[in-house]
Amino acid sequence: MMRSSRSSRRAASRRHRSRRRSWRGCRFVLYEPGGNARRVIDDWFRSAGVSLKPVMELGNIEAMKPLIAAGLGCGLLPRLAVAGDGASGLTVRSLSPLLHRRIGLVLRRDKTPDRALREVITALRRLGRD
Repeated sequence: MMRSSRSSRRAASRRHRSRRRSWRGCRFVLYEPGGNARRVIDDWFRSAGVSLKPVMELGNIEAMKPLIAAGLGCGLLPRLAVAGDGASGLTVRSLSPLLHRRIGLVLRRDKTPDRALREVITALRRLGRD
């Protein structure tokens, strides 16, 4: 996951990792409570003794990005969500220590995977071993 906040020249020129304790007192645009991503974020901050002050809680990443870009608060978003054009108006920094979550592949028992899906499963398993 990545830290995202409103862009500024000074912030954009600094390419360092964002540490949890540097976020004390920040306002946050966060995922809605109850989801796995929110639990991972809450646990990550709690382990550093940082309490979050959400100004808004949403269930959609694309809805969060313009609010963060407008300066409503900071957020933690997946790297993929802020890659390329997805970071327009945002300052993006890696987190330290790194924050990541495990995801799983869920398949229907009653459906036989076609060739394309089998290739995806094979590629994901290879990635998991790396």
